[in-house]
Amino acid sequence: MATSKYKIHDKVVIVNNSLQPQYQGKVGSVKKVYAAFSDTDSEERKFFYRIEVDGNTLKGLANESDLKPE
Repeated sequence: MATSKYKIHDKVVIVNNSLQPQYQGKVGSVKKVYAAFSDTDSEERKFFYRIEVDGNTLKGLANESDLKPE
């Protein structure tokens, strides 16, 4: 079974944020993890993350390619 790359409270660097580009390059923490399930493959999952930077929750959700470990 697939598991998320990041867990709640993990520190991450935002490498891409098209909704709020001023946060690119900033360090934040994972506030919540969401799993999306495939309709065709019950084992396939994709994970999305809610990120917080300096007490501000960012708009939208990040996927793993938008983040890197601190």
